Amino acid sequence: MTDYADKEESIDDGSPYELYWWAGTYRSYYYTTDSAAHMHLGNNYVPVPGLERGEVKAGTHEEDNVDLTVKLPITDQLVKDYAFQTTPPALELTIFRFHRGAVTPAAYWKGKVASIVVADKTASLRIPSKFGTILQGNIPSAYVQPPCNHNLYDNLCGVSRVANSVDTTVLSVIDRVVTVASVGAFPPGWFVGGEIVAVTRNERRMIIAQAGNQLTVNYQFGRLAQGESVQVAAGCDHSRGANGCAKHNNLPRFGGDPYVPGESNNLFTQGIG
Repeated sequence: MTDYADKEESIDDGSPYELYWWAGTYRSYYYTTDSAAHMHLGNNYVPVPGLERGEVKAGTHEEDNVDLTVKLPITDQLVKDYAFQTTPPALELTIFRFHRGAVTPAAYWKGKVASIVVADKTASLRIPSKFGTILQGNIPSAYVQPPCNHNLYDNLCGVSRVANSVDTTVLSVIDRVVTVASVGAFPPGWFVGGEIVAVTRNERRMIIAQAGNQLTVNYQFGRLAQGESVQVAAGCDHSRGANGCAKHNNLPRFGGDPYVPGESNNLFTQGIG
């Protein structure tokens, strides 16, 4: 048995703490449940008040249909960077479990974040086991529906993001209203349904309203500042209408079926409720 196993099985000598390595697309975050910081493999893991996890339901993270929930305060930078983006980038968690007085740690959990739910002042991140993620994967599908199936700017859509975006700078940020230096020569409301991207860290928000160069986003940026470089990109409501394919002069590539009843099921035009 290892010194870790001895401590883990002891009824009076165990003193565990855990290190949380969040590997993101653009940066990593290093947290610990302990009250003091720890170095591990050259990385400094810092205490985060309010960090807690649910129970592991099986004895190994390789079991099927098992997931783990980790809670973080809504003020944490990881939550600000990942919880409120229109399309959050990838985020994977590895948990190392230690015991004081033991040299050998255990790799306790590993998996990709599948969802983030914010309630009040807490964000709950659900992390299925790595094996469970594979089994639960979705097969991409195209649906017979009035809204277009394509993602704006992908190969099937064919609309150019470069031609429908503006690289500019931030003049001011007041709550959810971001004023930028320029929106180019595009017509009023062109960017509604699109996004603002903070270039240096790819933090992004959906644009839900536009008044000139004042853009209202769906949720306040975590740390957007005056003078910061951003890209403003146009949106599409996935319809054949004036805010969809017709807006982008792209009707030949429309990926929906306009003859199927039920345009009212287009969440981009009707909303949820």
